[in-house]
Amino acid sequence: MAVALIVIASMFPIGRLSQRKAQYLAVASSVAHDRIEIFRATKFDNIMVSTTSTTDARLPDGNTVTTEVAYFPTPADRELKQVKVVVQWPGGAVSWLGGRVERETLIAKH
Repeated sequence: MAVALIVIASMFPIGRLSQRKAQYLAVASSVAHDRIEIFRATKFDNIMVSTTSTTDARLPDGNTVTTEVAYFPTPADRELKQVKVVVQWPGGAVSWLGGRVERETLIAKH
């Protein structure tokens, strides 16, 4: 009986960590999705080809939110832009808590 209690008690920290990882994934997915939607709502000619990097306070310290906008498939093509958002965060002492979410879309000139 005591062994069973020890085993069950030791499982709870793993459950909490798994829950935290799921929360980070949800936040990162939301951040990436929101960034993509901003570009989709922007007029094509107002979308600047660039790479920017920021952080998000809802993710662990050391996170990066990188947004890259490029002509697609090559810089010579000017009718289509690719928007790529990569959200990364470190796991700290528990390396598997770290993660990465990547979203991308193509935006056509109308």
